[in-house]
Amino acid sequence: MSYKPGISKIKKSKTGGVKDYARAILGQGFGLGFGDEAEAYVRSILSGKEYDEVIKEVRSEIEQFKEEQPVAAYGSELAGGLLTGVAGLGRTALAQAIKKAPKTTAAIQSGLYGVGTGEGDIRTQEGLMQRGVGGAVSGTLGLAGSSIGQAVLPKVTPEARKLLKEGVPLTPGQAMGGDKSSLIGGALRIGEEALSSVPGSGVSKALRKGQEAFNVRGFEKAVQGVPGIKVDKKLPVSKLYKNVQEQLGNKYDDIVKDLKISNIKNVRGDSLNIINSSPLSKQQRSGLINRYINPYQNRTNLKGNDVQKLLQKIKRDITAKSKSDNVDILDEAEVLKQIRDVVEGNTINIGKLKQVDTAYQQVQTLGEAVIKSADELYTPAQLRAAIKQADKTRSKVQFKKGEAPLQEYAELGQEVLGRTLPESGTFPRSILGYGLLSGGAGIGAGTGTLTPVGMGMATYLGALQNPATNILLREGIDIASRGAQQSIPYSSGQFGSLSTQQLLDSLRDNKKN
Repeated sequence: MSYKPGISKIKKSKTGGVKDYARAILGQGFGLGFGDEAEAYVRSILSGKEYDEVIKEVRSEIEQFKEEQPVAAYGSELAGGLLTGVAGLGRTALAQAIKKAPKTTAAIQSGLYGVGTGEGDIRTQEGLMQRGVGGAVSGTLGLAGSSIGQAVLPKVTPEARKLLKEGVPLTPGQAMGGDKSSLIGGALRIGEEALSSVPGSGVSKALRKGQEAFNVRGFEKAVQGVPGIKVDKKLPVSKLYKNVQEQLGNKYDDIVKDLKISNIKNVRGDSLNIINSSPLSKQQRSGLINRYINPYQNRTNLKGNDVQKLLQKIKRDITAKSKSDNVDILDEAEVLKQIRDVVEGNTINIGKLKQVDTAYQQVQTLGEAVIKSADELYTPAQLRAAIKQADKTRSKVQFKKGEAPLQEYAELGQEVLGRTLPESGTFPRSILGYGLLSGGAGIGAGTGTLTPVGMGMATYLGALQNPATNILLREGIDIASRGAQQSIPYSSGQFGSLSTQQLLDSLRDNKKN
């Protein structure tokens, strides 16, 4: 319904029905602007009317909808345009088909919009030229717009999304900053870090929640797979380390009691074959036999602590010999690895022992990270240093390959939670933090009201204080940015087509004159 000035009654609008919305969403939006031609073609066949007559009617009705209800019309077209990404035409299937980056996909999609929204008759040379020029202009605009959007618009990074799936809460700055962040995403991180030095801003507390969860999740990952071990999230990290360590110690004692090698004779025989078949010297072979075979010569089986001691002795010797520069000693280490496999393969409950051993080693690494921290929380960088220190392989090969236990988690945390500015309390951070606050409040000072900048900052800082509002703020920014990025092809297509039409009209006018 719309009110017409000078008329005493309300007159019913002819636009805004299902047909208009369907045209806007499906034809002009999702259909990349080719909907009017498609509809006219079908209607001309069904009605028997000329295509030229029908296309004029369709375009006239589309223009009327835009004139009378521009927000609804253009909004519906934009919504339809966004559906191309959801359906896979824009950012998924098309990107995979052409094996190019998203910005190239945006250029192609923008070009298609430019061709589709043009009104030139494709049956004529002039119409084809108008469509082609519109597509080229729109494609260029789409490529530029997409590149700028990727560089500027803040989005949750893939690394941050992985950490969020681990249950670590992140502020917008933590989630959108980092080495691969956009301009605004990096600015959000720097701004939050600066404001964390300002007492009463609440930012420090919000940032700390992420680090606390990162610490606790580290212990959960360390004991993952070991039944019965509970990680009490209410405990401080230093006490949590001790608590988990004690639980693993008790678990270890229970498992050791159930260890058993039923036929030690077979183990001795297989181990002896390995030693005698090795390239080791007679003296080396004799040394291994005396150390690992002869002590159990009169035993029929091994149980509990005896199995544990044998395995520990073999593993310690493997670690020590693997660090040697002597080739003969390295050969002994390789032989011991084969003997270890034989012993473990014949040990009942060895799987449970390995689980606890792995968990215990990882918890020890976390403990070293806690010790390195001046605070009660360890940082990702401190965890990474502790992981490197715990790597017992020759020349830290496991760490260099990125395969050390918990290393991937530590490096993920460093990318997302690592600080950009100097540590809290330093002059650069403090001066920037106070500058941001005074800048937001100082604009329009003396008016007695908050400026838009001040209101925005107050809203942002307030949202950080509550987990639910922090999520809404972070995901809201992310959705808005992705929506803006997805809208670039549609906007570029519309603008490119309009600009081309105006240019051609201007050329025609000049030619007439």
